[in-house]
Order: sequence, then C-alpha cells, then structure tokens
Amino acid sequence: MKAAASTKKGTAISDSEFIESRIAWLMPATDSLGRRFPDRVIHILSYSKTLGPDLRLAVLSSSASVVEQIQSYRSFSAGWTSRILQAATSWLLQDGETENVVRRARAAYRERRHALAGALYEHGLEINAGDGLSVLVPVESENYALITLASRGIAVSAGSRFSTKPTSSVRVATSVLQLSEVHRVADAISAAAATPR
Repeated sequence: MKAAASTKKGTAISDSEFIESRIAWLMPATDSLGRRFPDRVIHILSYSKTLGPDLRLAVLSSSASVVEQIQSYRSFSAGWTSRILQAATSWLLQDGETENVVRRARAAYRERRHALAGALYEHGLEINAGDGLSVLVPVESENYALITLASRGIAVSAGSRFSTKPTSSVRVATSVLQLSEVHRVADAISAAAATPR
C-alpha cells in the first residue's frame, strides 16, 4: 500500500505492502528516496510476516536526527519492545534453516502470484504479478466485482482502499491460494471484472 502523509516539513511516503512482504535479508533494497532526502525518509523492515505475526518487530533506519527523535518519542510512551522477542528474532535471522524455510515460502508465494497472473492472462486480463502476498486486478466496478466474487465464495478487498489515486480494482490475496484453485478463481475474477449488466 502506498500512502502519502503531508507534514509541516514535507510529505512522507510509505510503501508498506512492499516493506511488509519483503524478506529483508533476502531482498535488499534496490532503490530509495533516502539518498535524495536523507532527513525525510525512514526505512522500516518488518519481520512479522516473514518470521511470525507474534514477533511484531521491525528494524528502522534513517538519519541520526530522525532516529533520535523517534527514540525520544518512544521513551515517553507506553510502547516497549520485549528483549525476549528481540533475541528470538536475532536467532531466527542467523539460523540457516530459517533462511531455507523463508526462501521456500518466497518461491511458493511467487509461484501462486504468477499462476494467477497466467490464468487471468488467458481470460484477457493482464496484471503485474509483482512481489508480495497479493495482486491488484483492474475491474470495471469494484462493488460489482466484490459482490460477484463473494457470491462465488471468494473474498477480496476493494483496490481503492490501497491506493492514493482513483482506481477501480480488487486486491486478491495469493498467499493462501492453492494452485488447484487458480483456474476457478481466475474464471470468477474474469466474470467479476467485466462491465456490470
């Protein structure tokens, strides 16, 4: 999800879908606004989806002044980070078997995204399979698509909820999509993407 928030000093841009879904130590950042705006960019790499939702830990990097300001805010809040969870995360990040499991999961997620993109292409719908745990599929009417898919037992989200620009799309979670279901889901999405009658 890309989101922009205006402040007195400028605009902060968050690409949390990419950040949350990437596997930090397997996929290093290739480009960043941090080089151009070092005092206005914060990188946050979450481990909650990669290593487990109970960890709720992330690594933050930015300029020294921004990091010090965040540390100052946190020292006066009720927020704290468990040392046990920090140690568990550190151990997992250094464990070779954990890295292998994460690589296999990443490959499985990629296979599911690309399988759905291929099946949709057969229906004349071209999408970017991208990276992460979901894909965006353009549709004529979000409401029609949501209702049509729900009537076929498929839950998706309105794509407009994940965009700062006007859009008409649905966000399809591919993380749990079974390969045996790809064609059934693509058929339903194809019907849902059409112009409502």
